[in-house]
Amino acid sequence: MKSFIAYLTEISPFAQWVARNAEKRKAPATGSSRSPFPWMMRANTVPGWWHPTKQWFTFAHGKGYHVTHLVNNLSKFGISEKELMDAAAEEASRAFWDNDTRKKRGHKIVDAEHVIRMIHTEEIDNSFPIMMLAYKRGWLRAYGGKFHTGDFGGTIEGTDKKSMKAAIREIEQSAAMVGIDDIRIDVTERKPTNGYFPKFAVLNSKFKRDAYMRQ
Repeated sequence: MKSFIAYLTEISPFAQWVARNAEKRKAPATGSSRSPFPWMMRANTVPGWWHPTKQWFTFAHGKGYHVTHLVNNLSKFGISEKELMDAAAEEASRAFWDNDTRKKRGHKIVDAEHVIRMIHTEEIDNSFPIMMLAYKRGWLRAYGGKFHTGDFGGTIEGTDKKSMKAAIREIEQSAAMVGIDDIRIDVTERKPTNGYFPKFAVLNSKFKRDAYMRQ
């Protein structure tokens, strides 16, 4: 007797994609010989940085922001000091800091070094130019665990679609391992331009996740 998957492959090109994708998503996510990110934590969501092939890491709420841990762990991301300072200079040049008015009033302007100091002291909780250094290397800003809605799953943000799909596969596998059927994955896609409004997606059903994986 033919298996259900074998039967599907004879029906249509779309069914063939479904069959291939089903088999693919049974396999471990790329680089997942390590343990998975704590996507199924039964407490509040856990923040961290995730990558499809490099070792992910988490940090406690109230112990810095994603950008703080990026700046404090450049070697984990493969980012050089020069790249960091160039990105900090780009952050300092943003209109938000209004350096022209600061000069007129005799105040100290915000430069690259000031940006880094403010990140260390947690006066800055985000910086698109600096976060992009990680995003363009396939890293994702991540949260895993239990949403305020009671759903389990994760929140991922980045620019690399392959990384996002790998994370979705890992989240689905993590849910299957602990017997959780209903999961939620919030996705924020960004482009490598500061003026780009991000694209959001709430993948709270298998239908929606399958549709995203086909993109």
